[in-house]
Amino acid sequence: MSLSTALSAMRLLRMIRLYIGGTDPQLNLKQHDNVVAIQYNSGGWKTEINLPWNIEHSGRRICIVNYKWGTAITTGAMDITAPAGKYFYEDGIAKSTLSFSREVVELLGYGDNSTFFGWIVVNRQDIMTNSKYGSNQKYLAQGSVTVEKISGTIRTAIRYKTFDGSSMSVSRLDTGKYQVVHNIGTSIYGYANWGIFDRRGDRQGSFCYAVQRIPVFFYRLYTRRPKSE
Repeated sequence: MSLSTALSAMRLLRMIRLYIGGTDPQLNLKQHDNVVAIQYNSGGWKTEINLPWNIEHSGRRICIVNYKWGTAITTGAMDITAPAGKYFYEDGIAKSTLSFSREVVELLGYGDNSTFFGWIVVNRQDIMTNSKYGSNQKYLAQGSVTVEKISGTIRTAIRYKTFDGSSMSVSRLDTGKYQVVHNIGTSIYGYANWGIFDRRGDRQGSFCYAVQRIPVFFYRLYTRRPKSE
């Protein structure tokens, strides 16, 4: 093969891989660098995205858009599961599954001269979401703690989301004293706390006035609550 023929073949290959796929090509990431993948959330059926996992894709960048193709608009989230021993690298950790809703996700193939480790999540951005989420913000955990009194018994509950999927829990230690337990594995973090309100929708709740951070698995919240709570 002559040099000119080889260069022509390389240009042709690059042109093919830059094609933005549709209904059928959307699943062919072995050929196309940029694809539009539509998720139909009917009957529990999930669109399968065949992401390649071999060494020849090390250093390759691809983009997957989950929103619209033609008149079809996505109606659900997508999941891509990595094979055993390979991962998606995001937020400083290795993930076995990449989940995304109406987003554009940019991935970079990662490997050495003999082994493909997985895909680095270089970027992800919302696109035409049903709700407004604002700009991206790094967090270890976010959520809310609720306290309610039922038949004389005080009960606590926590709703949360952690960056790595780890669990959290809350317990009442004493009047106005609550302990949040986490599995993040670090005591080096900042925090922001807002008003604590009861579940009756009463806006006369009290504010958190102190936080005691105790390495490495929990922190305590102190509030000016009535003695009954």
